[in-house]
Amino acid sequence: MTGSMQPVEIIATAAFGVEASVKWELSRLGYEAKATSPGRLSFNADPAAIVRSNLHLRAADRVLVVAGRFRAKDFDDLFAGVAAIDWRRWAPVGARVTPRVGIVRSPMRSPRSAQSVAKRAIVESLVGKGNTLDETGPEVVVDVSVLGEDVTVSLDSSGAGLHKRGYRQRAQAGQLKETLAAALVMICRWRRDQPLIDPFCGSGTIPIEAALLASNRAPGIGRAFAAEHWPWIGDSVWEQERCRASELVDDSGGAPIIASDINPQAVGLARQCAENAGVAHLVRFDLGDYRELETELANGWVITNPPYGVRVGEEKEANRIQKDLPAVLSRLPSFSHGLLLGGSDFEPIIGKSATRKRKLYNARIQCTLYQFAPSPDDSPAFSASANGHAMDQFRAALTKRARHFRKWPNQHGIHAFRAFDGDVLGLRISIDRLGESLRVEDKGDPGKTYSADKLNILREISGIASEVMGISPESVQRVHRSASSQRASDQIELVERGVYYEVRPAEMSGAGLELSLRELRAWVARRAKDARVLDLCARPGHASECTAAVASNMTAYCPDDLAQARLRRNLKINQAANTEVGVGDAVDVIDQIDDERFDLIVCVLGSDEASRVTPAFADLLQSCAEVLSPGGTALLAVPAGIAFDEGSMGEIGFPVKELTKSLTPDDFKNAMPWCIWACRGSLD
Repeated sequence: MTGSMQPVEIIATAAFGVEASVKWELSRLGYEAKATSPGRLSFNADPAAIVRSNLHLRAADRVLVVAGRFRAKDFDDLFAGVAAIDWRRWAPVGARVTPRVGIVRSPMRSPRSAQSVAKRAIVESLVGKGNTLDETGPEVVVDVSVLGEDVTVSLDSSGAGLHKRGYRQRAQAGQLKETLAAALVMICRWRRDQPLIDPFCGSGTIPIEAALLASNRAPGIGRAFAAEHWPWIGDSVWEQERCRASELVDDSGGAPIIASDINPQAVGLARQCAENAGVAHLVRFDLGDYRELETELANGWVITNPPYGVRVGEEKEANRIQKDLPAVLSRLPSFSHGLLLGGSDFEPIIGKSATRKRKLYNARIQCTLYQFAPSPDDSPAFSASANGHAMDQFRAALTKRARHFRKWPNQHGIHAFRAFDGDVLGLRISIDRLGESLRVEDKGDPGKTYSADKLNILREISGIASEVMGISPESVQRVHRSASSQRASDQIELVERGVYYEVRPAEMSGAGLELSLRELRAWVARRAKDARVLDLCARPGHASECTAAVASNMTAYCPDDLAQARLRRNLKINQAANTEVGVGDAVDVIDQIDDERFDLIVCVLGSDEASRVTPAFADLLQSCAEVLSPGGTALLAVPAGIAFDEGSMGEIGFPVKELTKSLTPDDFKNAMPWCIWACRGSLD
């Protein structure tokens, strides 16, 4: 039992670059350790220290108990030195002894031969030469470390490596070892009262280890250790130390720990791992793109391990991420940053020197931990700003337009309009006011990669728009078509000329109210009063709602189920019970009509429908005219830029009038986003 045992020499092993963190941990446990060789810290203590070290050490790889030290020039010396150890003291009866040999700069070059020699020496020491060892009991791993001629023989008290905490049940490509993640947090000297953010959380190892540290949870409290089978320590010691460790847990007073990843499977796995570790209530996991990282928190740390391009992603992707990082981190001016990156060329890439850096290894990949801290004068670690002159020009242009639209809500009942449409520092920006919300969108090429620099420009544009338009920053939604993930969009209710619409300002595919069709809606509503109406390509926020509000009855066909569901909600808000809504293709619907006649036919084609119908727009309009009531009207609108023969519109046999200019709202005069025609049916 422990009371009768003399102090033992204990070695805590650690990965390269992590030794100082392990030494600090041991000092907190009350043990003064010294480095005996690279990756090994030695101290003397009673056997209870074996238990405490295994339960509490976060960055160490294993805890070894030294059984003997000696010098050996060859295998004969090795045999004699191992055999001289009192193995009856160390190995339990019936133990299955497994030597594990490491050789560095030694005349003995074969680890396999050294392993065989060590095993034979242990067996002869226990049962004598020529006898067989009973190995039906638990395994005892004997660590034989050969450094030059110096040999250290130890027993592995840990069993499985200390990184195996037990909360991660399945492996994922590119995962960070738990021990290295804990070391990162300690090397950065993060404190529990500081916010911590990890935008590349993967399976959540860094935030989980930070939460374990912040709450003083012993990382090994939920797993088994090899030394639990050693009779000379005793079960009561393990029970006592686990009980003490449980009593030390403290969840109070910690700052937020926030983790995110673009991979939904990784986020799901991270949440499960946090649940297994008992810290799910201490970490918030989000699905998100690192390029969109923002926070209102201050004076915290970003500690993260982005993809290297070796293990998870391609090298090109890893390089892009590294170039993006300064622009992303510039949004957190009061934060410090700890970035574990593959290789050692991050500083030349970004043109900035780290405050501190340390070489580390993640598995066999050489990495560098770069630390960037705000300057003593509180200057941020990273800063970025858009072209000041260009932003001043944008502000002036937006201010001028804002004055022009200021009276629209009261004078015209218009609460939604295009406040700006133009290029700002290479971004194709549109700004829509939607009641008391703003939608700021970059309409650039969705096929191109959207850099963090562009997001910073979009962010600055949004800030100016919020200020100029008098809209709360919380009600400004930034949208770009290259977004790799779609935020959930809060819906609001808008009214335009007495008609209500459900609008989603943050939705990538459109807010749900096509502002450029405002005058078309008014034109249609005037002609739909008490009329029988057919809407061939009905979408929410196009023309159906205002038509149904005044028509005697309306039949509407939507291009898909989603459009149908959202249109039904808008019609319900407006209490338009006189409308039949279905799903169908415009051409198919009009071709199937036989005897029914309509006073008004509306066909506002989206880009997809228009591309399918082209070049037969004239044929479609003629088909509409043929099912009109005497004196009825058909209206066709297609997105500008769709190629077709405009001359064919004059050959359909009915009077056709182009209404593009007259039905384009004032806030879209420069864009002319639609081509619009109307024709009248026969009068007989």
